[in-house]
Amino acid sequence: MKISKTDFATAVPFGFVVDATGTLTIVGVALQRRLGAEPGMRVEDVFRVVRPTRVESFVDLPIAPKATVLLRAVQAELELKGSTMALDDGALTAFWGGAVVRDIVEFKQRGLQISDFPPSDATPDLLLSMQATRSALDDARKIGDKLKAALLTAEAATEAKARFLATMSHEIRTPLNGFGSMIDLLHDGELTLDQRENLDTMDVCTRSLLVLVNDILEFSKLEAGKIQVSPEPVLLHQAITRITEFFRASARERGVDLRVRIDAPTDLWLLMDADRVRQIVSNLLGNALKFTLKGHVELQVQLLTTDELTIDVRDTGIGVGSENQQRLFEPFVQEDASTTRRFGGTGLGLSISRQLALAMGGDVELVHSDHAGSHFRMCIKIEASSAPVARRDGRREAAWVDSFEGHTVLVAEDDPTNQLIAKKMLQKLGITATVVADGLGAVDVAQSTHFDLILMDLMMPNLNGIEAANRIRAGKGPCSNVPIVAFSAAAFGADRDAAIAAGMSGFLEKPARLDGLRAVLAKYLTC
Repeated sequence: MKISKTDFATAVPFGFVVDATGTLTIVGVALQRRLGAEPGMRVEDVFRVVRPTRVESFVDLPIAPKATVLLRAVQAELELKGSTMALDDGALTAFWGGAVVRDIVEFKQRGLQISDFPPSDATPDLLLSMQATRSALDDARKIGDKLKAALLTAEAATEAKARFLATMSHEIRTPLNGFGSMIDLLHDGELTLDQRENLDTMDVCTRSLLVLVNDILEFSKLEAGKIQVSPEPVLLHQAITRITEFFRASARERGVDLRVRIDAPTDLWLLMDADRVRQIVSNLLGNALKFTLKGHVELQVQLLTTDELTIDVRDTGIGVGSENQQRLFEPFVQEDASTTRRFGGTGLGLSISRQLALAMGGDVELVHSDHAGSHFRMCIKIEASSAPVARRDGRREAAWVDSFEGHTVLVAEDDPTNQLIAKKMLQKLGITATVVADGLGAVDVAQSTHFDLILMDLMMPNLNGIEAANRIRAGKGPCSNVPIVAFSAAAFGADRDAAIAAGMSGFLEKPARLDGLRAVLAKYLTC
């Protein structure tokens, strides 16, 4: 079969034919356009042989259609890859191939066109597909970078809000600490009936305000993902009894019958976070009593399976309207505006309770509610514990102690009101207290004087409580090994972790009431 020179040049844009002397007789249209190659030119003036490596002249190439030939343009950045074949009984040698192009960028740099490739060559389509893929990847990478930046911005905003609320919590808790502690001290004095009623009213208001602050702070911690669950061995009957006893006085005052049923052995120990369980159950019981004007509130505790604890709270209260039941666990949601005016509250309690239960592998749900009352259920994952594990710090559990006569405590506190309160409360418990205004003062005094315990505020000028504890522990003074208890309104897990890492033994959260301080002293002092 014969083919004309024009047809060859068109069918093989990068092909060419040379005679035995190395003169070009046919040149593909792409070579003419790209390199200016024309018939009559010497092939070595246009190309040099790259492969096979031992062949320098094109006319010396072995005729082997399956062998790969790689040529490089002499005057331009262009490589050709193909094979050779003999024509006219060996009088002519033809090169049949195409341009070497690795990507679309190189395609453009070489000044190539799609028409430079024969229809059978898939190189242009492949390059365009690669370009589209790369563009898609670049777009995806840009979107990913924007999402990452947005995520970092959102995380920073959440962290900033959390720290702001933590700081505000500290500032709000400071005067609350004064109110609550002074109320406790006044309660033990000689009071008339009218004075005691006034003091009780102040106490209720102070506790209500503290609940509000705690709800907002807890919600912020949940939003920031900073809630931690710490399971410990808990005697189930004892834990539930302590929770319900707190509400008995309130139930009696309202004329509501508080019923408690624990369907479990009295000596059953479970591994769970007692503080979080108390928080959830207290919210459910508190709501039930708040919205029950007459009748009863019932709390039932059951072990439905070996790894699940269920607590049901039923009441004969006003119930929840069907239109609000679906939104009941959303933040800041209450029955309606009149509910807030009549009963108070933030509408955060159920939202917080559900998120805490979810963190413990369970949930809180509304089982049923109508005009005759409501039924809420909490379930969490638990593990059986045959015996309580010994405390990691070797201290015994808190016991009720009337007096700690003979003990000395160093108090590091910068707020004058809190200094006065701490000193009065400690003196009330028979303790000799020494007060310093910052961390530097605490380090100086602890290096020369022995104390049985140190109460250390975390947020102080000059030297904060964390660094002060580090220095006391690192020194060789008489207080290097005494218990140091963080005494602070900074309530985030990171603050507690930092306190423990600094060598502190425990954490007493402000505002601390007299009973809370008594419990901490009983835990860390040898009586």
